[in-house]
Amino acid sequence: MNNLKCTQCTKEFVPTKEQQNFILSAKEKGMKFIMIKCPNCAKSFPFNPILLGEYNPENKAIQCPVPRCVGFVSFINDEKKNFYGCGECGSIWYDKKNLNKEIKVIIEKYSYRTNVYSINNEAIEPVPLDQEPKDYENWVSKEEEEKRKNFVRG
Repeated sequence: MNNLKCTQCTKEFVPTKEQQNFILSAKEKGMKFIMIKCPNCAKSFPFNPILLGEYNPENKAIQCPVPRCVGFVSFINDEKKNFYGCGECGSIWYDKKNLNKEIKVIIEKYSYRTNVYSINNEAIEPVPLDQEPKDYENWVSKEEEEKRKNFVRG
C-alpha cells in the first residue's frame, strides 16, 4: 500500500497493518470518508479510502468552527452531493461561503480561535500544525455549549 500523507502535518507515513486493513475494508464497502491517525503528529485526519493515498493540498482539513468541537472539517466528494463535514461533531456545510461565515463568527466570539485560521482576503486556510497553540483544545472545551442541534449548518 502507498504511503499516506497527513493533511494536518503534511508528513508521509506508512500505514500500520491495522490501518491498511481498515482502509481496504472501507474501500470494499464503498466508504468515502474515514478518519486515520497520523503517527507523526498524533492527530486524526479525514481520508477517502477510494483515493488510497492521493493527496490534494486544496483539501487540507481545517479546525471545526462549532463551539466546543476540536474536530476538523474536510471537503467530502460524495456521489449525491459534495459537502464540507466535521468527523467529530457531524456538522456539514453544503457551501464553502457558509463554512467561512461560521468561522468568522466563532473568531469574533472567541478571539483565541484566530490562532488556528489564516485569513487572507476572503480565503480562510488552516495554520500549519506546528503554529497551533498548545492549549487550543483546552480553551475550546471551556466554550459555551451550543443549543443548536441541527447537523446541517449551511
